[in-house]
Amino acid sequence: MPLVPTRTGEAPLLAAHSGGVSSQKMRIFNSPTGDPMLLGTESQLRALHARFDAFTKSSEVDATFTAETSGSPSPYSEFLCGIRVAKTIGEPRLSISSDRWLELSASQEDVCRFKDMLLIKESDGHTHWYCKPVSLIIEADSTWPCHHES
Repeated sequence: MPLVPTRTGEAPLLAAHSGGVSSQKMRIFNSPTGDPMLLGTESQLRALHARFDAFTKSSEVDATFTAETSGSPSPYSEFLCGIRVAKTIGEPRLSISSDRWLELSASQEDVCRFKDMLLIKESDGHTHWYCKPVSLIIEADSTWPCHHES
C-alpha cells in the first residue's frame, strides 16, 4: 500500500483501501479504572507494526499514530485519540495525556519491544505491555469491527 503524507513528526500512514480510513486504524479504549486496550484486527495490528518499524528505523525522535474514535466505546467510557511515541533515555513510561492520547516515552530498544508486541501470535489473542503509570492490553479480534460497531 502507498504511504500517505503526514504532518512533520508523524510516522507515514498506510493508505486506506476503498473501505475507508477506519479500516486501517486500531481503536484504543479507556475507562477510569483498569488498563486501556488497543484493539484491531490482525491485519490492522500488522499495519501498525509496519508503521512502528519504519519509525524505529528512522532518525525521527517522535511519532504520532492516530486511532479511530467513531462509534461507541462501550463497555469502556472513551476512545483515546492514538499513541504518541518519543524515543528517550531511561525507563519506559506509558501515560494518558490530558488531551486523551496514549503517550509512550521509551528507549529505542523499548520502542522496538513495544512494536514487536503488536504482532499477536495467535488468532484472536492478546498480550499486555506492562509499564508505569499505566499498562496496555493489546488485542487482535478477527470480528472487529463488524460485531462491534454501533
